Amino acid sequence: GGLSCCGDSGSKIDSVPCIIRQTHKGKTWYSAFTTLNNLTFYARFVTDLRLALDFLAVLMEIRQRIIAHGMSYIQHVACNEVATVLQEHGLQQQDISLSFRVGLRWM
Repeated sequence: GGLSCCGDSGSKIDSVPCIIRQTHKGKTWYSAFTTLNNLTFYARFVTDLRLALDFLAVLMEIRQRIIAHGMSYIQHVACNEVATVLQEHGLQQQDISLSFRVGLRWM
């Protein structure tokens, strides 16, 4: 429970989950994202859908590695796995402009 890819943060394009599509000044922009419990990982907006899909693959691999390590040490594991996956894909943080959002629910 609690694991999802496309939540209320964005819309699917065609049958590809975890890609947000926005139009701005006549251009279509895409951003990859994935959600793990209340933590959402976002890549920067790009005009190239293939690049957005590449970023999605990176985000999904980060997500899978965090799940594999268990959620109890998420902060430590997330930092280590993000750095490792980016390095394996030949990316630096500024290439993907990785950002996070933590959703909090008040009871």
